[in-house]
Amino acid sequence: MKKLVLSGVALLLFFGVEGALPFSATAQSAKVPAKAHGFLTITPQEANALLEARSDVVIIDVRSRVELKEGALPDSILVPFFDAMGGKIFLPKDTPLLIVCAVGGRSMAVGRYLAMQGFQEVYNLKGGLDAWLEQRVPFPSRKKAG
Repeated sequence: MKKLVLSGVALLLFFGVEGALPFSATAQSAKVPAKAHGFLTITPQEANALLEARSDVVIIDVRSRVELKEGALPDSILVPFFDAMGGKIFLPKDTPLLIVCAVGGRSMAVGRYLAMQGFQEVYNLKGGLDAWLEQRVPFPSRKKAG
């Protein structure tokens, strides 16, 4: 019995408590993340809540054109990784941005770069579009600003 309890604790430490909860518990508890001051990594559930709550967030997809054909978040703007890292995002620095890629690596690099370039509110999608789809997070129903 002691080994079973220790194994369970080890699994929780390895995967994290959130990963051990059923999907519905983590998805339903997602709240709109605190406003980023610079750079912040958020889960797919938090990103969905953010996009539902705020129509001013611009979604930047930093995957390739080929990857984009596999699907994308609605209303996202394609700015391939090397273009984004080359400074080809021409938006006001106070524009809130959600940066998306396939698994979260490229978006993290671009997000940190943009925060260093003076963008004030940059969110990175943890796990990328793959995590969004794997966790079956619904696509946001966004209202247009204006």
